[in-house]
Amino acid sequence: MHIAIAQPLLPGRTPLEQFEYAAALGVQGVVVSNNLKEEAVVAIAHAVERTHVRVAAIEQAQTYSLITPNAVDRELGLKKLHATLCLARDLGADGVILVPHYGRLLMPDLTPYLSSIELSTEMMHMHLRSVSDFSYALGVKLYLQPLNQYETRFLTTVEQAGKVARRIAHPHVRIAPHTFHMALEEADMVGALREYADVIGWVTLTDHNQRVPGTGLLRFDAVAAALRVGGYAGYAHIDAGFPADDHTLRASVEMLRAAGFAV
Repeated sequence: MHIAIAQPLLPGRTPLEQFEYAAALGVQGVVVSNNLKEEAVVAIAHAVERTHVRVAAIEQAQTYSLITPNAVDRELGLKKLHATLCLARDLGADGVILVPHYGRLLMPDLTPYLSSIELSTEMMHMHLRSVSDFSYALGVKLYLQPLNQYETRFLTTVEQAGKVARRIAHPHVRIAPHTFHMALEEADMVGALREYADVIGWVTLTDHNQRVPGTGLLRFDAVAAALRVGGYAGYAHIDAGFPADDHTLRASVEMLRAAGFAV
């Protein structure tokens, strides 16, 4: 496994300064948002060339939902996703981290034909039939990230996301478990990681308090062990909802190395 870190956690006034800090931390990749102006994309590409720290993945920021009966919004969401996949290719990223839908379900309840969640799942499968081939053509992957039920009603557990990925059965569609959300939703985090090891393509690491790993109660050594047993060899992505100082970031990276997240 390799360690990556979210760009907003990195100190620095420019992408180059941020990537230089990442290099000093000893991490192998940086995760950036898709909301980048053209000059920022150029600056990030320059920073990658200078520091040899990769853009590991791109996060699709919350925009239009892919799971909506509103055709205009749906098409805008797909257009934005296609653009982000192209950006991932241009920056040499492994893939795009996607939350397909935020908030309550928008699809109607057509029981006994299909419930809201079943109709939402069918629509996601329909999208993936085309997006998976587009991802393959570009040489980048799509990582579906489940969130807790307070942020979305669609894909809240590793099991739900895993079933979607298994159904499409495409090597460029994988899931991206997020430890903060897993702590809220999973009865057995380690068990879920082992059960769906075959479709895990990305892992985001945040402690139970929504701060960087090592500042809360989660057992990241157990998470690393479960991933290793499942044969996972991708990125472990440090993220947080709050900033961290230099000492805390360095301690977090060292803890993750000791826990087994670094090659």
